Amino acid sequence: MPLSKSLSMYTDVHRVYEAALANGGALYRLETKSAAHYFRTRAHYYRKLLRSEIERRQKSPATAETKYDSIKISIDKEDPCLLRFTIQGSILEGALTGADGKPIEAPESSPMSEISESPDLLQEVPDELEEFAKGLLLNAKQEPK
Repeated sequence: MPLSKSLSMYTDVHRVYEAALANGGALYRLETKSAAHYFRTRAHYYRKLLRSEIERRQKSPATAETKYDSIKISIDKEDPCLLRFTIQGSILEGALTGADGKPIEAPESSPMSEISESPDLLQEVPDELEEFAKGLLLNAKQEPK
């Protein structure tokens, strides 16, 4: 059976993603191995649908990301009914120090925050491309056949 293209059919997935984000990760146990595999498939598809919706609404779709993109979903090797929701890239595994060797804290941030905090970066290229495309269309209409 094909997966639904309606976001409203993924409320359960949304709730688990939100819980994982709120708690720095999560474990989600299902009744069967096949249920775990199916839920993981639905979770990935839900994220794809969200990204498509964001792209549809944005002026520059190449920057579309969901707040769930940092979550990795894996099936536990020893318990195939257990899904692990791990936040990727957010946990520093090494010891971070300043130049003086004293421990320092890394601020919480996202790689996309640099772009999202500067809307001009997102608008410059698309506007230039739009003008270029208008010029091409104008030239194409003026060329004799």
